[in-house]
Amino acid sequence: MNIDKLENALNLQKRSYALLLWAGEHAQHLLDQETLSSSNRCIDWLKRHWNKFPVELRPGLSQLEPFAKMLTSFFATSFHLEHEGSDARLVRGRKFKDGRNKKYANGRAADAAAELSRMAIICLAEGEGILVRDRDELVEAVLKDDAVADALSLWAYACELVRRSQFASQGPAVHHLWLELDEKKRRRLSAEEIWKARSVLIDVLRSKAVEYEQQ
Repeated sequence: MNIDKLENALNLQKRSYALLLWAGEHAQHLLDQETLSSSNRCIDWLKRHWNKFPVELRPGLSQLEPFAKMLTSFFATSFHLEHEGSDARLVRGRKFKDGRNKKYANGRAADAAAELSRMAIICLAEGEGILVRDRDELVEAVLKDDAVADALSLWAYACELVRRSQFASQGPAVHHLWLELDEKKRRRLSAEEIWKARSVLIDVLRSKAVEYEQQ
């Protein structure tokens, strides 16, 4: 990943989120679960209703596919539709049958989020050429380091954000990572802040790698 890809993913997230909220408030009749659960069908949906969308919320034509992937990912992470007659109502949060199912699902999301954080650290270490005899031990040391917990949550979320514009979303686990972020960081999320978090993690990885090699 580079910072340009990150900035593009953040822009796609912001605009697709805005379009989703606009449709939920001003064009409920356009919302359809089947259409918005597939990025391919969502592309057709975007083209079909292009002139109905506010100009400032439309993606560039070259960005239709990643925009559609990002838009549909919200239904795997933090939104669902509830039908009221012929219209669908956009509702925040995932849909659960009961409290027991919700508790179980949230527990699984937390475990999956932890695994995403682990993979983010592994990929970062490999990308920077930081290799030690016992990689798993190094990764665990970073994961347990409270001093970099915020940086790790931010970087792991950013990695999945880029993936959401390219592939299928990891769903609830991504939303769990989002909720781990400080509310102020969520409001002012920027590529620069995320890149700073990346630098912090690289420095810690290198420092701990040296320690392990000297043991």
